[in-house]
Amino acid sequence: MDFPVVLTMQDSKDALAEVVRSLCLSIIKPFVLIAPTRLHLSPAVETLLAQKDSLFIALNEDLYLGDAPRFLTRRDKTEIFAPLIGQVPEPDSGGTVFFPTPPGTTWLQIKIQFRDGHTVTIWAGDQSGRYTYTQMGMASRKNGNPTEQWKLLEGFANSRGEIDWHSRYASDKLKKQKQELSKHLREFFRLDDDPIEWVKDTKTYRCKFRILPEGAEVY
Repeated sequence: MDFPVVLTMQDSKDALAEVVRSLCLSIIKPFVLIAPTRLHLSPAVETLLAQKDSLFIALNEDLYLGDAPRFLTRRDKTEIFAPLIGQVPEPDSGGTVFFPTPPGTTWLQIKIQFRDGHTVTIWAGDQSGRYTYTQMGMASRKNGNPTEQWKLLEGFANSRGEIDWHSRYASDKLKKQKQELSKHLREFFRLDDDPIEWVKDTKTYRCKFRILPEGAEVY
């Protein structure tokens, strides 16, 4: 994986905001934005960067001139780039990563929202991130396309977290697909209990976590 790095020097909040908006529209993946200071970084721009899972670095905060003389970093590089490093798959993982689920987190505290057909944004406690179907372990080994489990997860999003036998996402393979989806989610979040429950009274599969379709605000 690689992450684009952009250096910008702007003299106003409006100018920096315009740069960030342009980057968010033109760069699909998360990126690193470097500026001399955070003087012109407004809360609105910070929100844009967070939604893109991108990183802002202020040079006056993280660099200083050493005795050599040469520039040194005040923080270790793993600390500076921690939000991006967490998105990088382990070697030989097939692209799969793990969400940094905070200790004590339950499924009820997790929210997943689709951003497009290939990516979701996830929130849990003070952790958040954007992940592809490949990073979540739901890419076909044959062709790299999304698996049926990913399509079912998107179906749950479009159905506001519930699928019954009358749903257009139901099929004779629904039970097996649900079991496989639950397995992938347990592994990705490193949680032991089942994330999708069977509601006997209504004959419905219901997500214990919140899941939203693209463009939705709340439900």
